[in-house]
This record gives sequence, structure tokens and C-alpha cells, in this order.
Amino acid sequence: MSGGMVPDGAPSSAAGNAAAAQLVVYGAPLAADPAELRDLAAAVDGGSAQIGRGRALIQRGLAILHETATLDAGSSGPAIARCWEALLCVGGVNEEADGIAAALRAAAADYERAEAQAQAGFTRGLIVTPPPALGLPWDPISMMRPLTMLGVAFAGAFARGQWTPTDAQFGAYLESWAGTVTSSLGVYTVGDDRPGSSIQTLAGLLAPLATVGMGIGHSVRVRQIDPPGVVPTGAPTTATGPALSGVTGAVGSLYGLYPRYGGPEGGVRVDRVVGPDGAVSWQVIVPGTQTELVPELALPEPVGVPWQSDPGPAVPMPLPGTVLRQPANAINNDNPFDWGTNLQAFAGMDTAVEDGVIQAMEQAGVPPDEPVLLVGHSQGAMTTMRLAEDPAFTERFEVRSVITVGGPVGHIETPADIAVLNIEHVDDLTSGLENTANPVEPGRTTVIRDLAASPDPADQGVTSVAQAHDIPAYVRTAQMIDASTDPAVRAWFAASRDVLGGPGDSASSRYYQFERE
Repeated sequence: MSGGMVPDGAPSSAAGNAAAAQLVVYGAPLAADPAELRDLAAAVDGGSAQIGRGRALIQRGLAILHETATLDAGSSGPAIARCWEALLCVGGVNEEADGIAAALRAAAADYERAEAQAQAGFTRGLIVTPPPALGLPWDPISMMRPLTMLGVAFAGAFARGQWTPTDAQFGAYLESWAGTVTSSLGVYTVGDDRPGSSIQTLAGLLAPLATVGMGIGHSVRVRQIDPPGVVPTGAPTTATGPALSGVTGAVGSLYGLYPRYGGPEGGVRVDRVVGPDGAVSWQVIVPGTQTELVPELALPEPVGVPWQSDPGPAVPMPLPGTVLRQPANAINNDNPFDWGTNLQAFAGMDTAVEDGVIQAMEQAGVPPDEPVLLVGHSQGAMTTMRLAEDPAFTERFEVRSVITVGGPVGHIETPADIAVLNIEHVDDLTSGLENTANPVEPGRTTVIRDLAASPDPADQGVTSVAQAHDIPAYVRTAQMIDASTDPAVRAWFAASRDVLGGPGDSASSRYYQFERE
């Protein structure tokens, strides 16, 4: 595979300049293992010690030459001079080696501190204390704090010309509300170094209750279906065409997996990509929630094809028209891309969608030795990150890279040896629901864009989370990422070159539909 079709992002290009101006990137361009750095430092120390022993031998030889200089002054003089030259050279090398070893140990300590800061945000267990013995089981003043923070959040949104708060504003409000609820119950989550997120604590309580109380299981039936726009005539067909190219192609492919854009209900897409050299890789595309808790907040139906500039999907985008099987049941739907799965995935429980993705990949014939790119939007972002950090999944499939779009994934650990790209909008409160910043550590790059601050007229028309969370806005951000010259972004591309489509790459696309059992 090759990343050749990805824009080169030359600093002189308009796209590169726009990316540099609008994208905020957090990430480490180089990955390193602290233990490996310390091993290298020890090896340098070993070499330095050998140099020190050599220096001692030269000094001993110099002493002998001085003692015998009176016996043969003609030959001892040049030898003494050469010994002094050797001593000066060896001494410089010895000092340089010591400096390199110290720098390696300092780098290892820096990486460990960054990792510890990330891990401190993860929950490690529950501590339950009884509610107050006297008076009300809650503090009325504390109960008012979330309402105050919500008012502040919306005031800040209106000041930005938006109808809904930013991800950070809403995350802070949600944390305050969840903290009020959990503290009134006497339940707290404790991390390694500091108390964990109240949001995650509350989700950890509610998810099992909802799973049992509403019978939200994680078993799912998976079957291959025809691609969007294809009239079924028998066995499901496989679409063929050029492979998805770059981040833009990956994000743009999500259009074809939402019913409102004409995609299949409850479906995922699995592409087998073949390069001109015969190398094979796989791209697995997972959408987000497809049932609405509050239908009036849903986006209006699009008119016509939403995005005329095709990023490279194997099939054209048809007009919308698919209706959900149980539109009135947003939490426990036959279509598992529902709010029950949202709650389970957020809390780290097994979900029907995760099970469905595994079955779809197995049915598509993904082998264990060919690299895979996982792409997920919203709920799909949590799904792909959860799968990528699951050792059983990564033993079965060779996950090379992950792209998440608009998902709350800051509380999910960075998968080992996998290149992760998290894409978020300041205006999309969905990506801030966990109220935990994505960790800055090797292997993980976060790209954030503020649509309200963009000069693009299309971005200036985005005034709510519904629009900021939708695919068109993220496609525009993906185009900037493809053009970005940021070192962390380019490092992600370098690590993902085998799973991003390039010139001459072809794709066979299969679509699979999930139904909760």
C-alpha cells in the first residue's frame, strides 16, 4: 500500500497553510519505550566504561614512557606526544558518551511521566460510603451547581455564535452533575493518583443496571447485504472500485453507513484493499448512533447527495430513504447502534456492535497476518478504540491504525503498537462527554478544530452540535489533516502507510448488517 494519494501538504500550499492555521495537534511524532531507552543508556555506559579502561591503559603507558625517556629520548618524545593526543581524544569521547546516557535516561523519565499522567485518569475501582445520616440525602446547594454551570456553558456558546456548548464546557457541566449524583449516593471512583471522573463512575453504575433491567444484550446476528443503491437480486454482491484514499477518504466513507444518507440500517463496511504490488490490507468502517433520544434534535433530511466530491468510496452515495426498524425505541433497538450500546461502550462493557464487527471481519475473511485500519464515528469511535485495546482482538487481527471521529475516547487507553488518530471539533460536545482529555503519548495523535473560528463559509454555518458532529464538517477537517505538515500528523501517516489507499490500489467492499438478538 502507499499513501501517495494523500496531499503532500507542502508549506506553500493553500491547504497546508489552512491546516497550520486551524488544526491544533497533540501527539508525539516519535514513539519510544522507556525500558528500551534505559537499556540503550546502559549500553552506552558499558561503552563508556570500556573507553575509561582504555584511557587508564594509555595513562599507564605514558607513565612508563616518562620513566624511560632518559634511556632513549629520540623515540620516546614522539610516543609521548601521541599518547597525549589519544588521551585528549578518548577523554572527549568519554564525556560525550556520559552525556548521551544521561539524555537517554532523562527521555525515559519524560515518557514515563506522560504515561503516568494519562493513566491517572482511568478508573480503578469503586469506593462506596453511606449517605449522610442526618437531614436530606443530598446537599441542596450542591444540587444548584450543575444548573449554574449549564447556564454558564450556554452563555459561552451564545457568545461564540453557537446554540450548543463546546465539548469542554459541556464536559465540565456533565462532570459537575454526575459528581452531584454520585456523591449523594456516596459512590466515588479512585484512580492511581487522583479521584477518577464522576461521569465514568456514574456510567459504570448505570450501564449494568440498564443492561439487566432493559435486557440489553451484546449478542448479535450478522449477515452480508448488498451495497447501498444496489437492488437485491439474490446473493449479496461485493462492490469494487478505487480504495479509500487518505483520512478524507476514510471519513467520507461514513456517509454510506447512515440511513439518513441512504446507507444500510445497522451496517458496517469491510474493504479488502489490494495494491499494484499485490500487497493486501483491510479497512473496517463503523458508524455511530442511529436512534434518537430526542427526535426533534436530529438533523433534517439532506437533499440529494451530501458531498459531490467523491473521496474514493467503492460505490456512489444514493438518496436517503431507509427507515429504522424500531424508531420509537432509542435505547434497546433491534438495530444495536442505539443508546444502550452507547452507555455500555462508554462504561467499558461488551457490546453487540463490538461482537458484530468481529463477526463481520471473520465473514469477510480478514486473516491474522494482513494489516487493518479501523475507522469509527461517534459510538463507532468508542467501538474501534475498545477493540484496538482488546488483546484477544489484536491477537486475532493485525490492527495497524485507528481513526476516530467525534467520539468520547479520552478515557480509553492508547492501544499498544497501534497508530491512533483522534479527530475532534471544539463545537462537537459529543467528543467531550467523558470530560477527560485524550492522553498525549507515543502512538496517539489528537487533532482538534474550532469550526466557529474558521473563515470557511461552510464552517461559519455550523451553529450546533448536530452540525458539528455530522460527517460533512468532519470531511472538511479530514482534508486539512491530509494537507497538514505537523510532525505528529506526518508520523501517524508514516505508521499507517500500509493501510491507507494509494495510486492504483483497488478495493472490494462488503457491507454487513447487525441485528440484536
